[in-house]
Amino acid sequence: MSKSNILTTNYKLNNVFKIMSFIVFFAHATYLVIFAVIGAEPLAILNIFSVIIYLIIPIILLQENPASSLCLVLFQLEVMIHAIACIVVLGWGLGFELLFIAFMMTTLFADTGNKQITYFFAAAQPFAFLVLFFLYHDSYKITGYWRDFLFTFNIVCVCSLAIVLSFFLEISNRTAYQNAQKERDDIKDISNQDPLTKIYNRHALQEFLDENLSQARNFAVMMGDIDNFKRINDTYGHNVGDLVLVKVANIFKNIFRKNDFLCRWGGEEFLAIICDIDKTEAINVVRRAKETIATSKVKHGETELNVTMTFGLVYCDGGGEFDIWSLIKRADQLLYKGKNSGKNIVMFE
Repeated sequence: MSKSNILTTNYKLNNVFKIMSFIVFFAHATYLVIFAVIGAEPLAILNIFSVIIYLIIPIILLQENPASSLCLVLFQLEVMIHAIACIVVLGWGLGFELLFIAFMMTTLFADTGNKQITYFFAAAQPFAFLVLFFLYHDSYKITGYWRDFLFTFNIVCVCSLAIVLSFFLEISNRTAYQNAQKERDDIKDISNQDPLTKIYNRHALQEFLDENLSQARNFAVMMGDIDNFKRINDTYGHNVGDLVLVKVANIFKNIFRKNDFLCRWGGEEFLAIICDIDKTEAINVVRRAKETIATSKVKHGETELNVTMTFGLVYCDGGGEFDIWSLIKRADQLLYKGKNSGKNIVMFE
C-alpha cells in the first residue's frame, strides 16, 4: 500500500470525524437551549463545556499532524458523561440511554491508540448503562411536550450519528487493514533485500520467476563474480570490500532495466535475469557492464582501486520448457571457465 493511499484514507477519516463533531456540536447547542428553557441549569452549564469541546476537536483535526486518537477519547468521554448526567437529572426514557448502545460498538472498533483507554470505555459504557437502568428505569422527572420532544430529538441524533459512525468505522478498519498490509509488504521487502547493496537477495528469485517467467519469454541468465575479491579484503580490509560490492551493485542498477531481475547471489557473486532481449543485445549489455566496472574506480580515503569482473551468460529463446536452476548452473560454469581463461571476460553460449 502506497503512502499516498494511506494519507488519502486518513484524510477521509478526519473529514468523517469533522462531520460527526459538527452533528454533535449542533445537538449540544440545541440541548443548551432546551435545558435553559426547562430550567435544568446544571445540564445547561454542562452543555456549555460540551459545546467548547466540539469547537476544539475540529481545530485539532485541522493541524498538520492531527491527534485523531485524542479527539476520539474526548468524543467518547464527553458522550458518556453527558448521557449519565442527563439520565440522573431528567430520568430514564428520554433517549439519552440510546447513546450508550450507539457507542458501545464504536469502542470495540475505533482505535484510541491506547489499549488501557479502549478497555476502560469498553467496560465503563455497558456498566454505566446497567447501573443507570436499575437506578432510574422508573424515574420520570420530565413529562409532556418536552419529554416527547427530547425523545424524538435523541432518536434523530442517534440515527444521524449511527450513519456517520458506520462510515467512520469502515474507514477506520480500512486504514488498519492498509497499515497491516504495508507492514507485511515492508517485512517482505526486507526479507528479499540484501542489506548491504540494497538489491534483491537470492530468496527473491522464486517470486520473480512466478510473476515474470511463468510464460515463455526470451531471456538471458548472467552470473558475475568480482575478480580477486579475497585479495581486496585481505589487503585493504572488509570495509573497502563492502565499498566494492556497493559500487558494483550501483553500476548494475544503472545498466539493467526495472523489469530485469538483479540480486546479490552470495559473497561477491551477482545474478541477473535479463528479460525480453535477444542474444546479441544481452551479450552487449553484459559487456557494457564489464567495461563500466573495469573503468570505474573505488575510492576510500587515499585508496583507489580498479575492479574487474568475470561473467557467464546463458541465453534462453523461450521456445520451450526450461529449468532455471540448470541455466544458472550453466552460467556459473561459464563464469569459472572465464576465471580460468584470464578473468575480466564475458563467457557465453
